[in-house]
Amino acid sequence: MFACTQIWQRVYILNLTAEVGDLRKERTTLQDLTKKSKVEINELCRHTRIEEIASEQFKLQQTASENLFTLVSDRKFTDTDRFADLWTSLKKVTDHLPVITETKAETKDMFDFDEK
Repeated sequence: MFACTQIWQRVYILNLTAEVGDLRKERTTLQDLTKKSKVEINELCRHTRIEEIASEQFKLQQTASENLFTLVSDRKFTDTDRFADLWTSLKKVTDHLPVITETKAETKDMFDFDEK
């Protein structure tokens, strides 16, 4: 009984060792993919590449610095303030939405038709 337990423990430890080795290989593979992805992201975020796409695809031009404005708010926001601002904005938008009611239009009164 002791010998069987000993053998079972050895086999179990060998399986765990193999699993740890596989996980280490997978971790290094994932780390390499992460590094490659970061390099690719940096390449895609290049200023010259973005300018090229903006000018060719969207016909945008770079503006002069005197035409740029920065808005700065002195108001301190909390989560409840942002929710209240969102709610107020939504109410303002809904106040200006058209109201659709059921009406009947008399086309002959509105337009002169030549029935000839």
